Amino acid sequence: MEFNSDKCQVMHIGKKNLNSQYVLNSKTLKPTESEKDLGVLVDKSFKFSEHCNRAANSANAVIGMIKRTMKCKKSI
Repeated sequence: MEFNSDKCQVMHIGKKNLNSQYVLNSKTLKPTESEKDLGVLVDKSFKFSEHCNRAANSANAVIGMIKRTMKCKKSI
């Protein structure tokens, strides 16, 4: 299997990490602070806060769209 070096990135994890530069197909891989894997956004400290914030913002956008499009608003 061949990897596309333009789509590959490296995330340095750990306090004692040397932050080495990695090369793939004669191209240096770009470092990243967070990466999406299996649909979950994880940062280099393994916190999911950015993922939760994006999910909450998406849900709030859907709720806002529903509120704007409903003709009859009845509170319970």
